[in-house]
Amino acid sequence: MRIFKEILLSDVCYIQEAVLWLAFGRPPRFLGNEDGEDIRRYGDAERDGAGEPVFHGYWPSEFLMHGIEIDFDRYSEAREIYEGMTGAEYLAHTTRWLDAKRHPANEDDEIPYDDDDGTFDDSDPFGGSVRTKTTTREWSEDKISAMRRELHIQYADEAGEADWAVEQEQKLDNVVDTSWARLFVELSRGTIKAEGWRAFTSDEMALNDGQGPADGAKGMFELIPATAWTMSGAGWSADSLATLDRVYHSVQIDTAEMFRLFPNPDLDATPMRMNRFGGAIILAEDGTVEHDLPTVAARRGRPAKTTEVKVAVTNWLISMHKKGGTPDKKEALVQETIDFAKDILGADISRGIAQKYITDAQVRLGVDVRLPSAA
Repeated sequence: MRIFKEILLSDVCYIQEAVLWLAFGRPPRFLGNEDGEDIRRYGDAERDGAGEPVFHGYWPSEFLMHGIEIDFDRYSEAREIYEGMTGAEYLAHTTRWLDAKRHPANEDDEIPYDDDDGTFDDSDPFGGSVRTKTTTREWSEDKISAMRRELHIQYADEAGEADWAVEQEQKLDNVVDTSWARLFVELSRGTIKAEGWRAFTSDEMALNDGQGPADGAKGMFELIPATAWTMSGAGWSADSLATLDRVYHSVQIDTAEMFRLFPNPDLDATPMRMNRFGGAIILAEDGTVEHDLPTVAARRGRPAKTTEVKVAVTNWLISMHKKGGTPDKKEALVQETIDFAKDILGADISRGIAQKYITDAQVRLGVDVRLPSAA
């Protein structure tokens, strides 16, 4: 038996959601926060009024409906770990902490420092405190290059998985590009209007002693002129548009207007019979369905829970490193991370996810969390 339930649609949708509706019939769902507000208009500390749209990859049905068969469990895990990065981008991300180990140009240079060991310089005449650390970084360019090569070898398998996941998504490029082109034409003609969040200019910020409007906002949503749309400046999966004088983020369109222009996806309909019982719709099992309906499965795990686990584990790794408590062996640290997530947070994470959290901690610290003496 297969049961379907009506979903709550959002009043506005991101550009990527309109493209995914056209290409695959994926509807723009209401995305509520803990206060019941749609995150598309919910502000955060960095960007008032703009939630952060994130493309999480494709569903199994979206590959199948276009005749593409893949190992979806492998793809789903790789997509979650590497977040759409290529192998080269993943290796660059993994080794980014090495850049913090270079010698400063002058041994007495003050280096911006993002760690609790920094010292405070209260001599700022304007009353501010500038946290810096005067130090000599102990790693030479030769040592950094050698460590980078070693890490590239160590993470070669992970980089290969990242490339494999990207290759699977490229099989759908023609499908999504065709749908994006249809939407782009309507946006550039002004047939459908879009709004985007843009940061206030320095002049606008200066109107209120450099703090922006009285409510403390750092920017605002505004209507995007149809003439501002260019293929080179727009990114459908990032929901952004770069123009000559500003960049729009979290670009959104009215969902009702989108459905008015595109009431059906760019797909052949599958005839079927269904029966409705209150809020549930049950697929009739009488042989009248002409084709099997591909199972539509959402990305594994709840995004909110995944984010909470990531933050908790990363903070724990950073705290352990500062206390000198992380094991020297990579595999031991990975296992300890998995055990922490399971025993303390009640979350099951894979080896790949654990490695991703370790890498994130390394990038934030600017050190290898397995080498306390190098901090």
